[in-house]
Amino acid sequence: MSKKKSSDDTRKEEIRGLFVLGLLAVLSSIRIQNNEMIVGIGQASFNIIPWIDITIVLWSFYAFFMVLGLSEDLIGKSISSSFREVSKTFLGLNYVLLVFLSLLTFIVGFFTTTTLYSSPCSPTCLLHNNQ
Repeated sequence: MSKKKSSDDTRKEEIRGLFVLGLLAVLSSIRIQNNEMIVGIGQASFNIIPWIDITIVLWSFYAFFMVLGLSEDLIGKSISSSFREVSKTFLGLNYVLLVFLSLLTFIVGFFTTTTLYSSPCSPTCLLHNNQ
């Protein structure tokens, strides 16, 4: 049963690795074609190329260590297991960074549009209207 579980885990890692390599190829081709990609959220706009660069670097490390992790027949089971864990760390780090940057961008974009542009007149206009 342990052999079956190990085989299933290895199969999942192989599929995940192929998926990441495919996305890595797509992101790399997008990156090569663009020096900047501006995305607007409300009145704020952001260049997402640095996010793509971060993803490409972290996924490249993931792919490199996963190749070593799937080379159990060449480097041994314990070392390949260690490489698989390192590769999962890079993938997880990428997800955490992207979630953090996405939330930060949303907050900055949302609050700049609601606080700066929600009132039809300036703060002094509001003071004069309340008196």
